[in-house]
Amino acid sequence: MIGIAVLVVLLLAAAGFGIYKLLGEKRAAIDTRNMSIRQLTDHGQAIRLAAISRDGKMIAYGRREGERSLRVKQVATGSEVTVVPPQSGFFGTGATFTPDDNYLYYNHNDPANPNNNNLYAVPALGGTSRLVVSDVASSAGFSPDGKRMAYLRTIAASGESQLLIANADGSSEQVVSRIQRAGSNFSTDPSWSSSGDYIAVGACELGGKTLCSIQVLTPEGKMVKNFPLDMIVASVAWMPDGSGVLFLAVEKSGFRVQIWFQPFPAGEAYRITNDLNQYGPVSVTADGKSFVTVQTHPAATIYVGDLPVVLDDKIDWKLAPISTEQATGYTLSWTASGKLMQLDRAGRLYMTAPDGSGRVRLLENIQTTLGVASCGPGDIAIAAIITEKNTLNLWRFNVATGEQKQLTSGKGEVGPSCTPDGKWVVYRGTAATDNLDHIYKLPIDGGTPVELAHGNFRATSVSPDGSLVTYKKIEGQGAGAKSKFMVQKLEGGAPLEELDAPADSTDLGWTPDGRAILYTHTVGSSQHLYMQPRSGGPPVQLTHFDTEPSYIQAYAWSRDGKKIAITRARYNDADVVIFFGFR
Repeated sequence: MIGIAVLVVLLLAAAGFGIYKLLGEKRAAIDTRNMSIRQLTDHGQAIRLAAISRDGKMIAYGRREGERSLRVKQVATGSEVTVVPPQSGFFGTGATFTPDDNYLYYNHNDPANPNNNNLYAVPALGGTSRLVVSDVASSAGFSPDGKRMAYLRTIAASGESQLLIANADGSSEQVVSRIQRAGSNFSTDPSWSSSGDYIAVGACELGGKTLCSIQVLTPEGKMVKNFPLDMIVASVAWMPDGSGVLFLAVEKSGFRVQIWFQPFPAGEAYRITNDLNQYGPVSVTADGKSFVTVQTHPAATIYVGDLPVVLDDKIDWKLAPISTEQATGYTLSWTASGKLMQLDRAGRLYMTAPDGSGRVRLLENIQTTLGVASCGPGDIAIAAIITEKNTLNLWRFNVATGEQKQLTSGKGEVGPSCTPDGKWVVYRGTAATDNLDHIYKLPIDGGTPVELAHGNFRATSVSPDGSLVTYKKIEGQGAGAKSKFMVQKLEGGAPLEELDAPADSTDLGWTPDGRAILYTHTVGSSQHLYMQPRSGGPPVQLTHFDTEPSYIQAYAWSRDGKKIAITRARYNDADVVIFFGFR
């Protein structure tokens, strides 16, 4: 599904903290005037996962050390143990101590099928992990007595997003709330209040009056309160006294993941952090006097080099950095004239020469752009833009003159890819009839979209000759889910080819000769560019970025196939931090 998560993406800097006051109250539930922040790790290898025990004595966090592991660290002494050894696959963005602090619950890829995520439990100081629930889309939030838990699941066949309640051992599972509207889904791990009366969870909807909301439900699923917010909600955590909910949010302007507070039962949300860092999910102690999160410093550089004579696993890439900004190149696309279009971390669009010179801003009147594709032999390009109506739509614009025209008007259209003659654009979009992904093609001048496929998709790309389309499709549910690269004709019809795809493969493309599909895939602590020959056989690893920066944020071949641009981003700029002194 075209989820809100696609919007959202990722040295201890001094933070600027605003001073706010709750309406109608003498004192703010969180007083930022005396708030302090302290690093609890200093290696930069934390992944976006951190939890603190109720007594505040232990933190759990994920660490990238080759593969990824789950660690528990004593706050006072700094002593640390590995509770889940390094293993292939990925942890989810949440971990939870049980209310008695004896166990940790976390979600991770199923070792038998990385397309499926499972919920596991492990003793807090180490031991054997056990499977609790299969096929989840979040970590767990526990009732105060620890006997029940709440979590999410997505139904692939219909796109339905579900909130479920079960016993702590996974038994007696039941759905208590569901969302099945186009462009809509639950967006956060659920958080159970310390009173036991309420569950808070983020819910987002493209095309709504506001982009997301924090829903407060009873354990039976009855809506108690809905707090609408014109930003993307990525994490929620109840304050133990029930005074409100800490949450992560991404504003449409600037696209920075910051920490906010929503008073309960009423009041306006206000900001806790206001800096250039990005933050991960928050976890609060039982006394409500401190919370932990992961603080990340985004950094990415664009590199450009010539196309190797032969594409194989022995390429000695000659890549030179062309950008000097801290974080840019989050999307790349070459124009027909050899210029390079690029998005920065804040969703602003720029264009440079191949060596990075002559940098100019494009679409200056647009607040946030999420993707761009150059089209045809001239100066036309297609951009995916967040509109004032909270929709994601495609716009055509002229790079030279700035002339703009809206091409689509659904709730969520993303991932534009154009035919080389500039006559068609292919993209993923929604339909009013379901909450599935749809692959469409549309004339470059606009008109009625033509559906090529529908299902559970992740990416799409047009072949260099413009005759074919590839997309990643996930079929099946839970442990039976499989990822495939599909190839079909631009004119439509049944797929011509189905190729096995890694579960984490992203950023689909083609080799310049169209004989193989390109994608990115993570092995250990690095992400690499791979190609899958359409004729069959094993995939071929094309890059070997084994030192930082080791994450491929984006890549693009020049239109003549002679150059490649690759954005390499840093993984190891994240640490666990603790906030205190706000009460």
